[in-house]
Amino acid sequence: MPRPHLSLELRGAATVVLLALIGLLAIGYLGDIWPTLDLASHLRVHVSVALLVLALILFALHARLRAAAGLIIGIAGLVTLVIPLYANAIRVAPGPSDLKLISFNMLFVNENPSEVVTLLEAERPDVAFILEAPTLFPYLDRLARTFTYRSGCTRALYCDLLVLARRPLEDVDRPGPDGGWDRYVMARVPAGNTIVNVAAVHFSKPYEGGEHWHEMGWVSDVLAERPGPTVLAGDFNLTPWSATARVFAEANDLKIVAGYRPTWPAPLGWLGVPIDHLMVRGIQPTAVGLLDESYGSNHRGLIATFAVDE
Repeated sequence: MPRPHLSLELRGAATVVLLALIGLLAIGYLGDIWPTLDLASHLRVHVSVALLVLALILFALHARLRAAAGLIIGIAGLVTLVIPLYANAIRVAPGPSDLKLISFNMLFVNENPSEVVTLLEAERPDVAFILEAPTLFPYLDRLARTFTYRSGCTRALYCDLLVLARRPLEDVDRPGPDGGWDRYVMARVPAGNTIVNVAAVHFSKPYEGGEHWHEMGWVSDVLAERPGPTVLAGDFNLTPWSATARVFAEANDLKIVAGYRPTWPAPLGWLGVPIDHLMVRGIQPTAVGLLDESYGSNHRGLIATFAVDE
């Protein structure tokens, strides 16, 4: 009787995996209770899809009730993504634009910085936020021919957040190297017939002692002092459906730009996780997409255009 025995063993193993996946999915919804649990939410898409696949396996093994449970919970996991990614987000509305922006974590040890320089020269964004940019330091003079204005990267080994702009950067606010944390910057730039706040962030990871909550508090204080059209971009190290990202956006009257754009790790392509984001208030995104390749980074960058609300 080896075949029935094997079938029972497979059903038992699949059931254990089913329960583990359901538990992992459930933990990802508890970020409001303990922010570190937001880490589990990073895998919500992957776990939900895995549940659907496992449901098919269980159905083939004649474990129909368990298959139905996996199917229902997997679908529910995916459906809950619709709210943060689309229902509560701001949709892209194609049309004329007033501002072009690139946000890209290029990786501290990027071995192809010249390719990043070529990209920036070809795209000519009005503002570029380049995170983990020390390998661009030797190219700053060359970049100055395209980007008249710059903030950050004053030292080769202290260049976590470089801002390049073809428009004047006014009222620049950043802690700087002497501030102990140079992972946010905010400035004003002219766009259309008004001035737009442009801000970049590089938040710590959720498991690093809750530091990202302190960082978000500092950024929120600055945002509160700067009303008006705002674009916030960067590496959040959080998914847009995490509790932490939701609380931060709501506290600052920000909307994430709708869409699913996995940015990390770059080699996984669409199997990756969206942790690099664009958030806005009082300004309309007209186009948003991923850079065409990773340019030597473990992230994919974002490129976007915006129209100022009249």
